[in-house]
Amino acid sequence: MMALRRAAMMVPRAVGAQRAAAPIAVQAAQVRWMANSLDDRRHALEDSYFNKEDERLMRNLLTKLKKQADVADEHRAAGQVASEKSHLMQIVEKYNMSAKDVEALLAWKHEVVH
Repeated sequence: MMALRRAAMMVPRAVGAQRAAAPIAVQAAQVRWMANSLDDRRHALEDSYFNKEDERLMRNLLTKLKKQADVADEHRAAGQVASEKSHLMQIVEKYNMSAKDVEALLAWKHEVVH
């Protein structure tokens, strides 16, 4: 941009039409620069939005696959639930939590947040 300004100042005064066009060229370069930066911001915002959407959809897909796997292999699912409950009880046993609260905590762990 500074090069354009310098070029505009170096135009000989005898050529009036070219001299008048130089500030317009500088303004056009500034407008192009602003448009490029706005395009970059727009692209960044679009990328961020679609990344979040992809993450949400993948999380939902993972939940669906887990539910299908739990239905298809009940033995593994029961073992997984027992293992999670055992590990959780090791952590919270000092708080004397009721079985209902432990179940609620496990349900919260697997809750899908949209």
